[in-house]
Amino acid sequence: MRKLTVVLAAFVMIAASCKKDSNNPDAEPPGKPGVEAPPEAERDALPGKVVMTNETGQSTTFSITYLPDSKKIDRITTQNGAEIYHYTGDLIEKIDYNTDGSNYTKFEYQNNDLIRETHYRSSQPAGKNEYTYPSSNKMQVVEFKYKNNKWEQAEDPVNLEFDNKGNLMKAENGRLKVDLSYDDKNAPFLNVTGWSKIRLTGGIPFGENLVFEDVLARRNNPNKTTATDNGTPLLNITFTNEFNDNQHPKFPTKITGKENAGTKFTVVISYATQSGEPGDDEENRLPLELTMTSDTGADETTTITYQTNSKKIDQIKNSKNGSTQTYQYDGDRIVKIDFGSNGGGDNYKLFEYDATTKRPTSVTQYRSGKAESQLRYTYTSNTVLTLADYKYENDAWTAAGELINLELDANGNVIKVTSGDTEVSISYDAKKSPFFNVTGWAEIEFLAGIPLGNNMGAEDVIGRKNNPTRTLAKQDGTTLLDMAFTYEFNNDHHPNFPTKITGTDRPFTVTIVYN
Repeated sequence: MRKLTVVLAAFVMIAASCKKDSNNPDAEPPGKPGVEAPPEAERDALPGKVVMTNETGQSTTFSITYLPDSKKIDRITTQNGAEIYHYTGDLIEKIDYNTDGSNYTKFEYQNNDLIRETHYRSSQPAGKNEYTYPSSNKMQVVEFKYKNNKWEQAEDPVNLEFDNKGNLMKAENGRLKVDLSYDDKNAPFLNVTGWSKIRLTGGIPFGENLVFEDVLARRNNPNKTTATDNGTPLLNITFTNEFNDNQHPKFPTKITGKENAGTKFTVVISYATQSGEPGDDEENRLPLELTMTSDTGADETTTITYQTNSKKIDQIKNSKNGSTQTYQYDGDRIVKIDFGSNGGGDNYKLFEYDATTKRPTSVTQYRSGKAESQLRYTYTSNTVLTLADYKYENDAWTAAGELINLELDANGNVIKVTSGDTEVSISYDAKKSPFFNVTGWAEIEFLAGIPLGNNMGAEDVIGRKNNPTRTLAKQDGTTLLDMAFTYEFNNDHHPNFPTKITGTDRPFTVTIVYN
């Protein structure tokens, strides 16, 4: 059965980064079709977090952050990555969909009217939409695909019609017709600069892989959306909107869409304000990218992705050596790290845990499918443990090196390490380390925050629970390392998580991007 989705899906995008600003950060550029501005008292509400649950019960959380003192989106992030908005003035010019800049969408305007959006995949053109305006409240959209080094029209034009407030009322593509009706309250993204220029078909939740842009409209909130194919019903969605935010009483906090008595989706929205009020809970903060510049002067970027709708790591990739680590879990415990892009390789680590305490008892390193080394954990108490290093030689495990004795504070931070004639002491602040919320991380990273050795990486300078402020290492009374750490906390949406770490003695900086 034909669906209007083929064309309408091209309108749907997410992203995040605004690098250019204008003198008036609140201005919405004029153009067609215009969107009615809310009353002055209602112009500060900005969505900070959107949680969308589909009809199968699967939820996705979208966190939205903004440029300082503006209503321009900086980025929209999920647990699988960040999407970045770029602005020219008050118009969204580009959306990047990953950190390497190869997948993106560009927007072109004429007299503040959107005339073209072009989608690039692997830096190559893939598709585009061309926009024309028969009148101030009507728009025609033509979709093209890029094939054999030329543009080919993909579908019949889509005709859109808007009311005098900027709400999409009708969409038509040959036999396919869509009609929408609205309430008189404010749409969640009404105040976001540039949003209504590129998000034209919200309120038409076609297809199975819905995202929140399919549901949220431009000016008001849909009450009902119907679609027919030559008179045969395709879609009949009834929206129920709840308003439970006393600070923003005319902005919905929950939207439920039902069809044939079944719930098709729910969208829960929490709001920030232009003043920088956090729009989401810090318990969901996850690091996505760490860029480290060390005393060698070389930049090293670590990218972390997560398993769907969880805080469990899927993969960690390193730009310096091109390595990929793939994580496997048993419940909330990391049981394997595979040093290959797809898992199942010959180089990996296996972790074992005590069945009662759930604490790690050993980690075994395998090379070319053969056991090579093992670290065994012995616990004297909840805050004191010993690590013993073993090598696998001549078909047997043999003790190797000195025992490593660890002492932890009440928060789980390692505050003292002794091994032979070497002693390390570490002090901490009261803020949260970048990996604080990552499932299973603290259980296996006991030596985090101790940047010894030649190949210092970002994981060596990041604490288990809190952030190191000083690491002092001595061998037989002689100082090996005396590193002081300083931190910057420059994101109002997660003020207790550092965005930049600087270290002395062996100078380095680490910048962190979160979801």
